[in-house]
Amino acid sequence: MTHLIKYRRPNRIFLELFIPVAILCMLVISIGYFVYYRQTITILQEKQEQETLQKFRQQDSGLDKINDEIDKIFNILLNNLIFTNVDNVDLFSQLNRLSGLKEGERITRLKHILAQMDGILEGYSQLVSIDIYTSDQNIISCSEAGTFYDFSGMGDYPLYRNGTYQNVMGKENDWYLFGANPLGDISISSRDKYNQDTNVITWAHKLFDVKGGSQIGMICLSIQEDYISDSYRYIFDSKEADFYLADIQSGEIISSLKSQEIGQECPYITEIGESVYGNLSAESEGERINVLYYRLSSADWLAVSVYPYSGYQKDTVLFRRIFSIILAVTLVSLFVILLLAVRKIMRPVEKLMEAMAQVQEGNLEYKVAGNWKNEVGLLVSSYNSMAQSVKNLIIQKERVQQEKTQQEILALRAQINPHFMLNTLNTIKCMAVMARAENVENSIVIFGKYIEALFRVQKAFHTIREEIDFLKNYIKIYNMRFGEVVKLELDVEDELWEIQIPRIVLQPVVENSLQHAFDYSDSKNVIRIAVTQRGEQIELLLQDNGRGMSLERLMELRIMVSNHREESTGEHVGIANVARRLYLYYGEQQDMQIISNEMGTTVCIRISRKCLRDTAGK
Repeated sequence: MTHLIKYRRPNRIFLELFIPVAILCMLVISIGYFVYYRQTITILQEKQEQETLQKFRQQDSGLDKINDEIDKIFNILLNNLIFTNVDNVDLFSQLNRLSGLKEGERITRLKHILAQMDGILEGYSQLVSIDIYTSDQNIISCSEAGTFYDFSGMGDYPLYRNGTYQNVMGKENDWYLFGANPLGDISISSRDKYNQDTNVITWAHKLFDVKGGSQIGMICLSIQEDYISDSYRYIFDSKEADFYLADIQSGEIISSLKSQEIGQECPYITEIGESVYGNLSAESEGERINVLYYRLSSADWLAVSVYPYSGYQKDTVLFRRIFSIILAVTLVSLFVILLLAVRKIMRPVEKLMEAMAQVQEGNLEYKVAGNWKNEVGLLVSSYNSMAQSVKNLIIQKERVQQEKTQQEILALRAQINPHFMLNTLNTIKCMAVMARAENVENSIVIFGKYIEALFRVQKAFHTIREEIDFLKNYIKIYNMRFGEVVKLELDVEDELWEIQIPRIVLQPVVENSLQHAFDYSDSKNVIRIAVTQRGEQIELLLQDNGRGMSLERLMELRIMVSNHREESTGEHVGIANVARRLYLYYGEQQDMQIISNEMGTTVCIRISRKCLRDTAGK
């Protein structure tokens, strides 16, 4: 058993201390690492969003410049057509009337119109075609592939069929932008040269008759989609990110870094709604992505940037490596520090366990040596004090046992004396009866009752009635000695006569009054005893009308009573000893108060009612 205490328990305590602290520290550090890492990802994401917003605005500004350039080209072409006359008629006013002219006149005017359009194409390399669609469904087309016109009035062309022409004519006097169309669908002259993979973005504007103000058709200026995508390709140069422009009305992607996306539907149009700028999280091909969007002011388009969350993580690879090294070093250092700290704590505990093993073997002299300035040191100090107290207690117990043995021997001897004394008193009583000495006889009878109550009853408690009877005999004996100098007045509530109290608690108080309070030349000496119930307490009140105590002696007696100190000498030994006996029986459930002045002395004893037993069964 000693070995178990000495070795196994300290190891168990060591683990109980070390493992929870180590786990807690690792948990806190790991949570801190995770929070810091997530915060870093958030910062990188916010930085990416700010940079992307700047790029969006830059692209919006670039598109504004293209709009201005297209508007400039449109005005130049329009002016050239208006101010170029053939046979005293301007070319612009003839656009909607060419089908009604004779073949020769129509071809002459067409040559002049196409020459103006071709001149614009040569002057502005970004343009790939200029196309005029008239209200009577005739077409004039000019592109790098050549020229084309159709005056059949059939209107069997994509822009007439898909509603684009109607949208342009229904729009206010402003540009209508659309894309995701092959060049061959816009410019009829390019059908044979360009395949369906050549996508263009077209600016369309309706045309009015200069004189009448009526709508005569629309003009389309087209540029290759590559011209737009090249303008933002270097801005959004990232292997992970994707960027495209989507038409808000149709939801189609009209320009993209990935050409295969052109013409597809933007999957986030419905989620974006009317927001001008923002971001949302989505999932694409099983991977989480961050979608940033921006509504362009230069066109009814939406700029969309798609960036995978894995891209943010790649940006933190170096950070994760460095922090992982720091985390590993921190955990190892923490492990070593905790190990040393716990061992330092366990060292006095092990010594304490060793001391306990010594005590179990009966060696109370063994003390734990050491001076630790902490709680463990206080524990060790308390243990040393406890061991010394146990040793002192054992010594005291042995001494008490010896005293108890001596008291038992004395008690056996004392049992002989009362028996002999009572037999002797009975003999004297018989002699007094034979001699007809009634006073002597009465005195012996009263004294015999007093002695019998004092010695023969072995109980620690008796009733208030028995205590009062004992006290009456004591007063009678006293008055036989000094004459009728003391009068005893009693006031006991009827239901309290059978309450049990410790034996002989009133007699020492009465004896104190008889010895120190009264002048025996006066026959008006009165001792009043009242027993009443005050709430939850039983009150025993003893009053005399003697000369009282001095203030100094009163204070000294009150101190002895409050400290529950037993006195073996002095003038008021009985009162102090009664107070101590009551404290030993009832503890704090009792109280004794002493009041004394020139009118007499009052001793008031209060005992909690619940501590007293009633022999009447109440």
